[in-house]
Amino acid sequence: MRRTLMTWQGGRRRWRKWYKGVLYQVTAADLGCEETKDGSYQKANAWWLAKKAEVDGRRPVHPVVAEMQQRKDWLISKGLDPSAYSAWMKEAESMAQSDDLHPSILNSLLDSLSPSPEVWRDRLSRDKPETQPDISLKTQTRNYLDLLQARVDADNLSVGEYDMARLCLGVFSEWIGPEMPVTNITEERWQNWYKTIIDSGISVRYQKHRLRHSRNFVVWAVGMKLMTQPANLYSRLFKFGTDHKEVIPLKVGEALAVIEKARGQLKLHLMLMINCGFTQKDISDLRPEEIVWEEGRIDRRRSKTKKLKTPYVAWKLWQPTLDLLKQYARTTGDHALLTESGRTWVRDEIKNGKRSKTDSIKSLYVNAGLARTQLKRFRSTGASMIKKEFGAEASDHWLGHGPKNISDRSYWAKDQERLDSAVAWLGEQLGFVSKD
Repeated sequence: MRRTLMTWQGGRRRWRKWYKGVLYQVTAADLGCEETKDGSYQKANAWWLAKKAEVDGRRPVHPVVAEMQQRKDWLISKGLDPSAYSAWMKEAESMAQSDDLHPSILNSLLDSLSPSPEVWRDRLSRDKPETQPDISLKTQTRNYLDLLQARVDADNLSVGEYDMARLCLGVFSEWIGPEMPVTNITEERWQNWYKTIIDSGISVRYQKHRLRHSRNFVVWAVGMKLMTQPANLYSRLFKFGTDHKEVIPLKVGEALAVIEKARGQLKLHLMLMINCGFTQKDISDLRPEEIVWEEGRIDRRRSKTKKLKTPYVAWKLWQPTLDLLKQYARTTGDHALLTESGRTWVRDEIKNGKRSKTDSIKSLYVNAGLARTQLKRFRSTGASMIKKEFGAEASDHWLGHGPKNISDRSYWAKDQERLDSAVAWLGEQLGFVSKD
């Protein structure tokens, strides 16, 4: 009978265990075994027994370290920055591990810190901090990201969105101070955070990301009753400019020259980008049942917007695209197109709390010596040509964009005939469809 000493988390392929108020975790990869519950539980059991023995055998907290913790708690309770004591505590804990260290050395370290020991004794005797839950930015951002990780595991949040939240909150936490309590996020600090963002020199797009993700964190912390919501959290004064990054589509001759040089599945990838406006993720996620062979169409929602319940788009395939698809597409399984080794073309996941992304389509493109042209320009080329000839609605339909307003969501039906005409016309301009 299988007996496990830790709890298995299949989505993250790791084992975890709470013990004496501390969470211990280890991945199957770290254990050097198969990344399944059955294949790793024995090594996980052995790992935990060793870790438990290590934890149980630890020395008691040194009195100097304990007093430093009291001082740190007092600073936190007053809304003051405790980072100096955090650094000294690490130094003291390291010194306390030495067997031949005389106690007077650690005591002298404590006495050397300002203010004087007498001042601290008076502070702690008059206003002894109560034991409170850890509401530091460092701890609470970690708790918040654990929630987002659970959403990623449930396929309720993209890996990219999780990683952007992690990066933005890392900057936010460092700016305020990781050891500072979340209660220090006041109206004044929130305004200063906005000014820091707009003075950061990063693109407007990432400025918006930083404010949005830090605001989402604050809303979560308020909901958890860790803090009071700043009155200006949603102030309309906190606005950003616009990026003036021009999208430069390829000329017809440039697009054809690149496609002509491509071989094998790479040529199919480029044809899907110019025929259907696909991204690398769309190509990787394409399922066999989304290819309507008898009609020569692909009928699906874009990968990026499928969770928004956007309408399905039915792209009519040009004959060269259809021929390549028949050559390389699989008719069963979860993915129509796979690499030669049988893996998905784009792999995006969280490993050890950080994003791990592999884009084999881009790698194949670069290795073919075609990387002078960005892949996304094929999509912008088709969209720009269709918009100029058929209008913005047809271009948005071809791109698989989601609804922009209530009318789009509820009343306006996509014009399939117009889309078919636009796709056929685009194929004629590129020479893939013969003109009648």
